[in-house]
Amino acid sequence: AKAITAMRRQKGITDEATLNITPKYLVVPPELEMTAYQIVNSTAAVDGVNSGVVNPYKGRFIVVSDAELTDPDAWMLLNMTLLMLRI
Repeated sequence: AKAITAMRRQKGITDEATLNITPKYLVVPPELEMTAYQIVNSTAAVDGVNSGVVNPYKGRFIVVSDAELTDPDAWMLLNMTLLMLRI
């Protein structure tokens, strides 16, 4: 939740406009790939404490596994929309 909030509240280069970036991709090392799919596809909260609690991350991200991430605990959220816009 903190990473999502940080992306939404990120400021532009003049520090005036809030960019309100919506994360689309969850990028993980191969060691976290199955965990990432569980988080993104589970109907209930994945902590297992209460199966009646809805998982707010279900269907929210596209999982991308990247072998170049060498830290088995590393992960990141990305939105590539601006990179795909044509000028």
